[in-house]
Amino acid sequence: MPFRPKVNETIQIDKIEYRFVEHPSSQGVPYALAGERSTIYQLQDEHGERYALKVFTLAYRSPQIAQQAEQIAALQSIPGLEACRRRVIIPAEQAELVITHPELRYAVLMPWLPGHTLEELFSEEDTLTHEQRLMAAKKLAETLAQIEAQGMVHGNLKPSNLLVDLSASNEVAIHLVGLEGISSVSSGKSEESLLTTSENEPLDAEGSDFEARSDRLTGAMLIAALLSGEMVQDDESSQERLSDLLDDEWGSQICDLFELAITSMTPTDCPPFSHWVDALGKLLESQEIIERKQDEPNSDN
Repeated sequence: MPFRPKVNETIQIDKIEYRFVEHPSSQGVPYALAGERSTIYQLQDEHGERYALKVFTLAYRSPQIAQQAEQIAALQSIPGLEACRRRVIIPAEQAELVITHPELRYAVLMPWLPGHTLEELFSEEDTLTHEQRLMAAKKLAETLAQIEAQGMVHGNLKPSNLLVDLSASNEVAIHLVGLEGISSVSSGKSEESLLTTSENEPLDAEGSDFEARSDRLTGAMLIAALLSGEMVQDDESSQERLSDLLDDEWGSQICDLFELAITSMTPTDCPPFSHWVDALGKLLESQEIIERKQDEPNSDN
């Protein structure tokens, strides 16, 4: 039976009471985001802090969800990976809750992260400014570079798994979600693989090297989308046009990185994310220098 909570219905996790929040545009309907394998509900605690409760469909409820949460917990301090801070509802620890709501077995409690997906962002009339797009792209590249440096892969980089948040002070932040595919290359296992296979063959050196770089193409697509303000399409003509756009607006180094990524035969041939960080950092630094010079008083006066 699917989980169907009511607005303002409450549940207790670790003796803390949470209530289901009403959808802002649908009276009497809980705030929920449905996907193929799970539904995410917005909760609120007694202090008004908001959380996300990810409830998996029956086929994907597994003790391995708790194991994966432990594996990625150390990543929660990396900016952009706040969704790694999660509490899994384990039946032995939350017996009363699971007896009342068996659908919540191995559900995941996480921070509610603000922001819009790229599809939502690009559909709005007031999109990001030139500087905000550059900052968002650099922050995404930094997050992906740190994941890569940890010997891990996200495994499911796509526009719907990237949230871009613009604060009241126009500061930009990014959040990666959809972390069920994140895994350590050394183990070769992710939650998704553990849910669908009983055992995994160990990766050889070549396989590990390939796996460690498997985010590079999809990550480059997201970085290019942020910089250009539009989605990267699969067809060659669209990618050539986007390459010209990146060259005109951001220069040859960014264009070269994008072209190398989309023409690479394997992920191992794609530029590492550290190269994107360096290139975007130089752009940001040069832009800041220009802005400082513009703010300086005219020396002739």
